[in-house]
Formats: sequence, structure tokens, C-alpha cells
Amino acid sequence: METLNRRNFLRMVAAGAAAMSMPTCKLKSKSELPNIIYILADDLGYGDVSSLNEKSKLHTGNIDRIARQGMKFTDAHSG
Repeated sequence: METLNRRNFLRMVAAGAAAMSMPTCKLKSKSELPNIIYILADDLGYGDVSSLNEKSKLHTGNIDRIARQGMKFTDAHSG
């Protein structure tokens, strides 16, 4: 059994997030495949992204554009 270090943990988190975000219905063609962007950032708080906090000191224009065009998941919990 592999030891749980940072790299293995991040691999498991990424694989789990990708698996959870896939639709359960069968897609008809490749053009219907979803585009999934998973952003993993170190030391970035919830209010640091300007699309989630209008008073943020950081302007995150590209992330804001992606958020406007897609779907945001803002209710997450950890044990």
C-alpha cells in the first residue's frame, strides 16, 4: 500500500473531482462532452476571487469570465 503523501493526495482529489463532475447520462457525440476546468490554488481564499467577492483587492478577470460563462460550485465541505 502506498503512503499518503501530498502528491498522492492531490491525485486522489483530482480523480475524485473529475469523476464526480461527469454526467451520469450517456452522451451522444464528442461535441456534447463537457468542458471541465478544475482550479487548484494554494493560499487562495474564497473571497480573493473577484467573481465571488465584489470588494476583493485582486482583479481576476479571466476567472470572472469563466465563472460568468459556466457553472460555479460554492458549497463544499471537508472532514
